[in-house]
Amino acid sequence: MSLVHLHTPCYHDDPVPSFNAANMFDFLFKRPSAEETVATSQDSPSASPPDQLALRQQEKQTSLLQAASLGGDENAAVAFILSCQFADARLAAAEQIHSKDQLEQVLQAIRNTDRRVAKLMHQRLQALAHQSAQQKQLAACVSMAKRLLQEPQLTPNQVVQLDQSWQIAAGGVELPEFTEVRAALNERLQQQITLQRTVRDAIAALRVIAAQVEETPATLAQQLAILVQQMDACQAEREINSVPKQLLVEFQTEQQQLAQRIEQDLKQAEQQQALVQEYEQLLSGWEAQAKTESIDAEQRRRWHGMPKLPESLHSAFQQRYDQLLQRALSVSHSVSNADAVSGSNSDQNATPDATGSSHPAPAKPQHDPAAEKQFAQALDALEQALTQGLLHIAFDHDKILRDLKNIKPSKQQAARITQVRAELHRLQGWAQWGGNVSREELIKTVEDLPQLALSVTELAQKTGSMRDRWKKLDIASGPAPKPLWERFDQACTLAYAPAAAHFKKLAEERQQHLIAAQALLTQIEHLNATFAPDTADWKQIAAFHQRLRQSWHQLGPLDRKDKKRMDAEFERLMNISWFPLQAQREQEMARREHLIKQVEACNPHDRTTLDHLRQWQERWQELAKALPLERKPEQALWQRFRSACDAVFAARKASAQVADAERRAHFKAKEALCISLETSGDQPPQEQTKLLRATLLSWQGIGAVPRAAEQALEQRFENARQQLQKQIEQAKRQARQTENTNLLGKLELCQQIEAARIAGGEFDAQAWSARWQALSGAGAALEATFNKRFEAALTANDSYLAHIKKQSVPVLAELLRLEILLSLDSPPAYAHQRLKIQVEVLQSSLRSGQKPEAAQTQVARLCAWPVLLEPADAKRVEKVLMTLMAQ
Repeated sequence: MSLVHLHTPCYHDDPVPSFNAANMFDFLFKRPSAEETVATSQDSPSASPPDQLALRQQEKQTSLLQAASLGGDENAAVAFILSCQFADARLAAAEQIHSKDQLEQVLQAIRNTDRRVAKLMHQRLQALAHQSAQQKQLAACVSMAKRLLQEPQLTPNQVVQLDQSWQIAAGGVELPEFTEVRAALNERLQQQITLQRTVRDAIAALRVIAAQVEETPATLAQQLAILVQQMDACQAEREINSVPKQLLVEFQTEQQQLAQRIEQDLKQAEQQQALVQEYEQLLSGWEAQAKTESIDAEQRRRWHGMPKLPESLHSAFQQRYDQLLQRALSVSHSVSNADAVSGSNSDQNATPDATGSSHPAPAKPQHDPAAEKQFAQALDALEQALTQGLLHIAFDHDKILRDLKNIKPSKQQAARITQVRAELHRLQGWAQWGGNVSREELIKTVEDLPQLALSVTELAQKTGSMRDRWKKLDIASGPAPKPLWERFDQACTLAYAPAAAHFKKLAEERQQHLIAAQALLTQIEHLNATFAPDTADWKQIAAFHQRLRQSWHQLGPLDRKDKKRMDAEFERLMNISWFPLQAQREQEMARREHLIKQVEACNPHDRTTLDHLRQWQERWQELAKALPLERKPEQALWQRFRSACDAVFAARKASAQVADAERRAHFKAKEALCISLETSGDQPPQEQTKLLRATLLSWQGIGAVPRAAEQALEQRFENARQQLQKQIEQAKRQARQTENTNLLGKLELCQQIEAARIAGGEFDAQAWSARWQALSGAGAALEATFNKRFEAALTANDSYLAHIKKQSVPVLAELLRLEILLSLDSPPAYAHQRLKIQVEVLQSSLRSGQKPEAAQTQVARLCAWPVLLEPADAKRVEKVLMTLMAQ
């Protein structure tokens, strides 16, 4: 018997089909029926999921090859990125873009769609910006190096600062232009070092020359000329400005001193030579005279009054003089020893006047022990002062000896007095001569001061020191001649004129500063007169205090007698409004401390924290504008407030980072679920069903993902879920169709074996068993029913066959009942019987309220009945079975 689906027409007298639960859910959720799904799949065939995945991979590989074949064409790469749908291919093409315009174009177009490409574009734009800034910094360093190379005075600090700027800007990059200029700067610095070393060596050599006492002045002058020539060469060098000024001044000062000493030594040598000639002429004349005449007192005074030669020269002349003196004494026997002593005493005790004559000593001295002791002490001190070369002290002690006129010295003391006074007279002559020479040099030095271009302070110090030296010369060498003093005073006045003008200007400026200070004090007094703490504008008062203090400190110097008084008055007037201002500032500091504590105590993770922070920051700005505090407390409080705010933001940022990390972890977990769904196409339907159920539960248990990827990830998961659901449903439909086919095949084989047994004839049980074994299972619920019916038919006896023939009427009645229940059409011949059964079914259901039997139970009972049916009735059975199996 062939199994075909018969579509019988529906008559008007048939009942209206009723909706069951399956039809209702199909209508509500618009799920296509099995036939519609099969038809749709047959009408619009599509590739299976594995084929779609392979096609997708092939398209992706093609895009990657296209990206690799761009060959560095940035315009083509931009066009490819904007049209490509594969992220890896877009990233490969983006690797070939380096120009700023193309980078900005791609970043603007793909900022919200491809994070990796956008990040790459942003990084390269930042690298280009950094490179541009670095080029500007390098150019600035090169320009700075060139400018330093042209500077007249180059300092090592400038080069060090240049090197630091270059290290920060270059970051290891070498630039030939900078290297060349830097080498030139190194050469200049080396020249400076060499020049400074040369100057220091010249100063050391100058001091060595000055320390040579055995060399002649001519030799010293020659050596000094060589050093001066070297220094002149150094002065002509370009890097002379790098040499410390004190070194040049030191060399110039010591060179001038040495030159003056050499010049003085030369003059002294000339004078000494002239004096030697004078000694020689004097002694030669006396030696010629001593043969006939004695040496008188005048000649002896002249000898003792002559300047003294060095000991090496003077000893020879003194020996000749002593010989002349002895010769003269031997010739003049008329002069007694007493007269000689008296003459010596008169020479020692007499004081020369302007004409060279002397005054005699007192006629009759008196005996006074205390005066004699004082006389002896003064004589000892006089000798000691002469030994030490202290001429002015020697004059004081000589004055004491002369004041003690009543003391008669002993012979030994008289001889000592004669000797020391002769030495004093000689030294006085030398001192007077040397003092005049020193005064001439001092005058010349003062006259040269205006040409030295000294500062005002140095000029005043130099002039004062010159006057002090003049006074010391007056003490050591006696008073200077009046013309010489007038010349010196005029030179000092002329040299000090710039300093005098400068100091006069400073005095006038101090007077003006005093007037300005008095005006400020008047202004403060006016403020204090209108100051009222209750209605004061503290901001204006704080600004007024700051402005006045700045103006006071910028006034300039005052006289010492006015400075202390004006400062005290200023502080007194300022404190009238200063202490209330400070009290108000303390209150403001307390308010700001309260704001800081509020920020420190807030919860960083609270939703309202940002709003509160904004309010506190605005409040801080209001307080700062209302009354500014002093700079240091203001900065300290602001740093604390800012640190507290930064700590809140840092905590929120850390929390956000943790949340971002969690979202990224959730994204990876959900992405893994999507991949598991997308790659589960080869698994059995049962495993796919379990995987789908477990994946749905896992998906619901995973937290939020980044918002930028949420929609795409949800769409990806939904597509994968739908695709897997379609595969599962398709597998179920195929299994159900196979099961239905097997059911109909076994039902047909059962009917065939039952018909063959009833028809009689040859019966091959083994052949029928083989055919039965060739059929697949009909489902777990019906497999036992069909096996039992087939075994019964295979081993049927006559009574069982007779029973089969009697089953047709009940089976047809049951078949009609099932058609009514399933809302299937029945043949017209059964219309009356169908109506009767419908009424019975309706009455039975209303009366008993029982639920209808399950479809599987009805199918099992219908398949268990062995019966011989007509082909039309067999088709009705197949239709009922297919309808029941479809539910």
